[in-house]
Amino acid sequence: MENITTAERNKMALTYGAVLGVISMVLITIENMLITQLFLFYIVKFLLYVVFLFILGLFAVQIRKANGGFIEFKEIFGAIFIMVLVAGIIYDIYNYIYFAYIDPHFMEKIKESTMQMMEKQGVGSDAIEKTADKLDKQ
Repeated sequence: MENITTAERNKMALTYGAVLGVISMVLITIENMLITQLFLFYIVKFLLYVVFLFILGLFAVQIRKANGGFIEFKEIFGAIFIMVLVAGIIYDIYNYIYFAYIDPHFMEKIKESTMQMMEKQGVGSDAIEKTADKLDKQ
C-alpha cells in the first residue's frame, strides 16, 4: 500500500477545490437565472447542493485511492476542508462579481418574484407591503 505525502494530498485538495469552485460558479449562474420562478429556484438550489456534495465525495474518494485505498479520518477531513475552503473563496469572489457587475439588479428580481408569489398565494396587501419594506431595507 503506497501512501501519498501530506504535501501531495494538500496539492490534490487544492486542485480539486479549484475545480469544485469553477463547477460551483457554473451551477450558481444557472441557479440565479431561475430567480424569477421562486419555486423552481429553490428546487434547483437544493439539487445543486446535492450535486456539490456528490462531487466533493467523488474527489475525496480520488484522494483515498491515491493514498493506496485507505486514509485516516483526520487526513481526509483536512483534505475536504481545504477543498471546501478553496471552493468557498472562489464562490464568494464570484458572487461579489456577479451581484456587482454581471447582474446588479438581482435583489430587485428577488423582490418582484417574492411579491408575485405572495399575490398568487392570496396573501393580504398589508403583509405584502410589510415584506416589500423589509426587502427594501435589506
